[in-house]
Amino acid sequence: MKAHTTFKCGGVAEFFFIPDSIEDLLKVISASKKYNFPFFILGGGANLLVSDKVSDKGIPGVTVSMANLNSAYISQNTLITEAGLSVTKLGEFALENSLSGLEFIHGKRKMLWERDF
Repeated sequence: MKAHTTFKCGGVAEFFFIPDSIEDLLKVISASKKYNFPFFILGGGANLLVSDKVSDKGIPGVTVSMANLNSAYISQNTLITEAGLSVTKLGEFALENSLSGLEFIHGKRKMLWERDF
């Protein structure tokens, strides 16, 4: 997990998956439920500490990273984003598309999944 957290520390995840599409995400969640594996949704890895002790098993079950699900688009006057889109990229997208109302996120460095606003 060291490569997937902002603190650059941490041990392992029992299973780790980075879906490339919403369909892949739904498949891994469905399989996790089918086989009674717990699943953990990982955003950008901010404020996450995972034990790196060899005796610890790390994060149990399936850890799913949202890193590749980072698209944004506009459909029928609605802004649609995927959970892995960083707040910075969302702000840039809004600016590029002349969208207002997101000015308050300027300077924040999180992913939408980790939002605190």
